[in-house]
Amino acid sequence: EISRNVQQAAHGTRRVSTNIGDVQRGASETGSEGRIQA
Repeated sequence: EISRNVQQAAHGTRRVSTNIGDVQRGASETGSEGRIQA
């Protein structure tokens, strides 16, 4: 039970960091506007 919760938490963290990477990638692709936000 506990190990299953740990695995779910690790999976959720991985998903969040992937989303952050997508946001940063999108910001850099938009050019100067993205750089201001970043």
